[in-house]
Amino acid sequence: MKKQIKNQKGVAPLVIVIIAGLVLAIGGVGTAAADNSKPGDALHGIDIAIEKTRIALTFDVEAKAELHTEHAAERVAEIKALLDEKGVTAPGIDVALANLIGAKRAVADLATTEAKLEVKAKALDDAFELQEEELEQAFDEAKRPLKLQKKQLKLDLLQALRDGDTEEAAAIQVQIADIKAQLKVLEVQEEIAEDALDLEEDRLEALLEAEEATLEAEEERLEEEEELAEEELERMEEELERKLKEERKLQEEALEAEEEERERLEKEAKKTLEEAEELQKEIEDFEEENGLED
Repeated sequence: MKKQIKNQKGVAPLVIVIIAGLVLAIGGVGTAAADNSKPGDALHGIDIAIEKTRIALTFDVEAKAELHTEHAAERVAEIKALLDEKGVTAPGIDVALANLIGAKRAVADLATTEAKLEVKAKALDDAFELQEEELEQAFDEAKRPLKLQKKQLKLDLLQALRDGDTEEAAAIQVQIADIKAQLKVLEVQEEIAEDALDLEEDRLEALLEAEEATLEAEEERLEEEEELAEEELERMEEELERKLKEERKLQEEALEAEEEERERLEKEAKKTLEEAEELQKEIEDFEEENGLED
């Protein structure tokens, strides 16, 4: 611990002076604006620098861990704001996720190296669990309108196929593919964040064996429920695809039946016309032979 403090004192002074000067220069309003900034904003770098300075000036281990936890909560809020404003294409999500993981790693490092944090490790882990739930909720909220839009497009596709509008159906299929791609990007981003955060959780296993066993069981249950939900969704999508294929087949068969019926009626009409012409000719020949002409 003494070595850690010595390193902080040896490296931090110049940075602290610079950050302190920036804080004085931009004032309270500017500091608040920096605190509310997101990755990609001009003041976000200042916000991160101020956070690092506060950590460098904090030598109590528990207080330092609490600061990292607060900063992790800010990262979650930033990710939610980015997803709300710009969705899957939002730049800076990767930066916010990296900073979130870094904050959790810092707490894990403190908890595994400082005995005085052992009794508080569970509370810290609970705080991160809450933030992970908020992060998952943020991704779910970003995916929800896309999923609703995809369902509506599938209904529109079914209607277009029923109407025989192949051009509209093709355009809708392109839109569905684009939404699936956006959902996949969000899922990949969420999986990367979850995997990285889970890795840091594993570093606390030695301190939280009993509690972690319960937590892992709950996580497994949630994962199983999620897998079941995904399987059910896949089954529903497959069922929809099957119904669409059946609908297309029925439409094709109906069109073929109509075409065959039209051809049959045309043939019957042609045959009837030919028979009428033959009958008329026979009548004329009969009249001519028997002198019955006018």
